[in-house]
Amino acid sequence: MALSRKLSGYIRGSYLMSSVGVTARGVAASIGVAYEDNFRLADDQVVYSTMALSLDNIGPKLSYRGRTSDGSTDVRGKVSLPSALALRAGLHTALTVDHTLGLALSGGYFYHLRPYYGLYGGVGGEYLWRQMLSLRIGASVQMRHMIYSAGVGAHYKGLFLQTAYTYCPDMQQRGTLSLGLSYTI
Repeated sequence: MALSRKLSGYIRGSYLMSSVGVTARGVAASIGVAYEDNFRLADDQVVYSTMALSLDNIGPKLSYRGRTSDGSTDVRGKVSLPSALALRAGLHTALTVDHTLGLALSGGYFYHLRPYYGLYGGVGGEYLWRQMLSLRIGASVQMRHMIYSAGVGAHYKGLFLQTAYTYCPDMQQRGTLSLGLSYTI
């Protein structure tokens, strides 16, 4: 939703489902504002910049159910989502008509349950071909853990399909694969 020529706001709803160990389902919302501008470098190269502030993963607890890893006991319950206050900044520029490169920085404060809260930060890069297909790579630090990610995405007429693999060598559940589908009105 455009608030002015350079300022916009958004509200995003998400349906979450996970099958890591047990099945968990729930809904969450995010709300934020973004400021977009552009400037010129040498040779009339235009660089687009974005800054955004958001409050992410607001919502009720996720419901989960399943069996323990040895299959002996049914488990069910509810667990809170990790909420975050995030500040993001990004730059992207078209190298040619078909090829765009981007760089993003993010940081913020996340809160789950004690002791899972604190500051986090990350950096990422993106290659975009014909405004339709993208390749992404990134790294972040959360609770003294390095987390690496790589992903691909496709965009066509407001429909977005994205997948990402996240790897954390320090954690027991080292890698996760996520899939996202969204539509922009």
